[in-house]
Amino acid sequence: EVRCCLSMPYRLPCRTQEGIAKGHNLPLIPLSSLEGFVSEREGIFASLIDARMGGAYGLLQENQGGEVTPLGEEVFLSGEGLSQFSSEVPLVVGPALGRLALRCPCEEVYPEPEAMRKAAFRKWESGSLDRVTCRYRPYFSSTR
Repeated sequence: EVRCCLSMPYRLPCRTQEGIAKGHNLPLIPLSSLEGFVSEREGIFASLIDARMGGAYGLLQENQGGEVTPLGEEVFLSGEGLSQFSSEVPLVVGPALGRLALRCPCEEVYPEPEAMRKAAFRKWESGSLDRVTCRYRPYFSSTR
């Protein structure tokens, strides 16, 4: 039995997560909820969550034979960056995407527990038990 503390930055403050994990002598696995938004279709797709501040959080992923793998890190997208990003991916998945006015096919999905479990286990096996970071790097920003 593997016991761990999963880190989801927007659910609990990062330092609280670290304290809980350390206090119980458990590893802390940084896990983004974006990794749980997956497509059943084969190929590359983007998981997006509306940030409700003129942008979205995104993660590019790939589904090969039912195995979903992130193709980079989470990013914050806003303005032209969001438009450009959504025009470059074949499919976007996530909840309530209608508000974002994207230029690509969209699927409304919600986090899949099995995808979250697989992502956590993949990080556990690879030793990705780093410090939790609560910041997203910008992909593109508006030129205004």
